[in-house]
Amino acid sequence: MSTSVIKSQGVTIGKGNTASPIVYTNIAEVFSISGPSSSNNEIEVTSLSDTAKAFISSLPDNGEITLNLGFDPTAASQQALFTDMDAGSTNEAIYKLTFTDSPQSIWTFNAWVRSCAVGASVDGAVTLDATLRVTSTITRTWGT
Repeated sequence: MSTSVIKSQGVTIGKGNTASPIVYTNIAEVFSISGPSSSNNEIEVTSLSDTAKAFISSLPDNGEITLNLGFDPTAASQQALFTDMDAGSTNEAIYKLTFTDSPQSIWTFNAWVRSCAVGASVDGAVTLDATLRVTSTITRTWGT
């Protein structure tokens, strides 16, 4: 059986700088990435003459991206997540999600860091969960 499914191993997420051209620095020690979770809400537009409820799509909500990382307190990219979180939505940045297909699919978007949580458990690695709130359209470049 043939498949075109791509591997997760090697997927990266990087944060862009504010210079031109934009240079992305990959976030270190990523265990997993979940999201973005895009959706369209609905607006009801049913009139009295309709025979069924009518709806139109509202603005897209590109949701959040959750990163599960191996905590590395020496990694500048992880330190930047905390700095950005402390600054709130005023520290919105551009991010790039790069997939492993060839040529590579690349998704870029603006986001701010909504939360950072460090975790530790018996016989486990210290982890960092970071949530990015997407605040823009996602530009999807498909590697086909």
